[in-house]
Amino acid sequence: MQHDPHLAECLYDRTAIDALMDQQATRLNARYAQSRPLVLCVMTGALVYAGHLLPRLNFSLDLDYVHASRYGDARTGGQLEWMARPRHAVMDREVLLLDDILDEGVTLHEIAQWLKAAGARSTEIAVLTHKQKSVPQACAPDYPALKTPDRYVYGFGLDVDGLWRNANGIFVAAPT
Repeated sequence: MQHDPHLAECLYDRTAIDALMDQQATRLNARYAQSRPLVLCVMTGALVYAGHLLPRLNFSLDLDYVHASRYGDARTGGQLEWMARPRHAVMDREVLLLDDILDEGVTLHEIAQWLKAAGARSTEIAVLTHKQKSVPQACAPDYPALKTPDRYVYGFGLDVDGLWRNANGIFVAAPT
């Protein structure tokens, strides 16, 4: 297959990913030490990231998910589609959104706006990867992320054409 991670350019291996998540956890543990945030995993991409980040967090939290996407299996974003909203009430809650990538930032921005309208006290964003774009993005991560070039990347939860979320690193996809 043309996107086989064994043959692709690796931007970040597991050592770099783990180092980033350790750094994020240190900051998140300090930030939420005295509170009980609602942590929302943005499905499906953030599943792997959240599964590795959550055990590093040493504060109590409520965990839920949202499933909203502009991509599906496509490589370009379209209209935001909600498949699932959180089951937990967000009114007067501190909310931490976890996602695999901040690309254009539209999906995360729209989710954050929905949370604000639903009464969330605050919303912060932590992502595994932050694509470096030459145009302004709709929002920014509140915690450090792995910077990627403005190319299509996959692995560790990020997919390429619906595949390779299970790749154990962050890889650059071959052009289509």
